[in-house]
Amino acid sequence: EERNRNLSELPNSETERHTGVVVSIMPSGKGGLVVPDRLNFGALGFSSTEIQSTGAQRLERFSEIEFFARPSKYDRKDRAVCITRRGGGLITAERRNTGHSRRMLGAMYGPNDIQAQIPKDFQENRRRGYIINYSREKLYGFVVPFDDPTRNAFFVHIDDCHIYGSRFLKRFQEVEFNVVTDASTGKSKALHVSGPNKTILRSITDNRYLPTSLTNTKLPIDENARYRGSVMVTSQSNNWFIIKPDEKGFEPVIAYKNNIQSLGHRRIQLDDCLEFGVNEPSEQYEGGLLRAIEIS
Repeated sequence: EERNRNLSELPNSETERHTGVVVSIMPSGKGGLVVPDRLNFGALGFSSTEIQSTGAQRLERFSEIEFFARPSKYDRKDRAVCITRRGGGLITAERRNTGHSRRMLGAMYGPNDIQAQIPKDFQENRRRGYIINYSREKLYGFVVPFDDPTRNAFFVHIDDCHIYGSRFLKRFQEVEFNVVTDASTGKSKALHVSGPNKTILRSITDNRYLPTSLTNTKLPIDENARYRGSVMVTSQSNNWFIIKPDEKGFEPVIAYKNNIQSLGHRRIQLDDCLEFGVNEPSEQYEGGLLRAIEIS
């Protein structure tokens, strides 16, 4: 009864990091509750997709974590987002040899690094493509090459990717890779997966967790300009969704599924990587947000 305040009510709540302890985990493992260390503040819910990890996005009961607090749109509890170890480090759920190797991969790059450390033998014959799907639970997905999009996609595992920050792949993310034959299966797979021109992949952009007060700049309206961003709000029952631009400081834009350049079903998932133009809002209920057009 005494824990009746929300961390999101604090003056600097949008930019302040908080600490707490995980007290319960959903049976599915896809979320739970965390009690903050600060006295008289109530528990927060969290989703496993908010865990910044080196592999599996999973927490155990009594884990000590650090996070941002955001008000929930669905109940009175705050939500914990951008969850890390205390001090900001990535979380590794795996143990023994797998956990050791993934901790090494998570520490491979820093915030100022740009170029991936591709071994000399894999510098040539690089191919480009995009991620067609990825499972955060199984830690693998498939990549379609640009130069032969009609062939079967190549298998890609997260441990074969050069990533700074939380280690996962996003649908439609543009990548560069080598194709090798997997000795255990005899099938082709993608290896040393990076961004274009051997750059380091970043699945969490600098703009992702910036608060509303720091993302209030509108993208310039230019009929020739194309912008990149990720889906931050979507629902199968709604025709609209929200895209947050990758560029730091720019506010989200509203988008409609009938503006997606598609040959089939216009299905959108959270964190999908998209490219788009922008136009002035045309409806009052859009809240002044620019409208995304020609979405690809």
